[in-house]
Amino acid sequence: MQPTVSNNTTDTSTAAAASVADTVGKLAGECFDEIAVIAYNGGVGLTVDQIEQILKRTHQSVSARVNGLRDKGWVVDSGIKRPTRSGRKAIVWAPTTLALQKRSMAR
Repeated sequence: MQPTVSNNTTDTSTAAAASVADTVGKLAGECFDEIAVIAYNGGVGLTVDQIEQILKRTHQSVSARVNGLRDKGWVVDSGIKRPTRSGRKAIVWAPTTLALQKRSMAR
């Protein structure tokens, strides 16, 4: 079952994204925030394709930011795959425990 994806624009979400952005950049912070919101609501995470849809950004922009988040230890491959809009299987990216702790401190 795929999570419902929607852009979370609450004040706390915006502040948390901004705090993450100080470390990883604005778009990367927005990508992380969307992944983290799903995790906080009991889901696992999101695919790059889902983040593209939520943020209305290109694949190249989102994919590069998610790879950067992975390289910095903010997200990991959850081991789950979901179909993209094209029907191909894609990695579901999940926030790391440390990244969630950092994000929650920003709230």
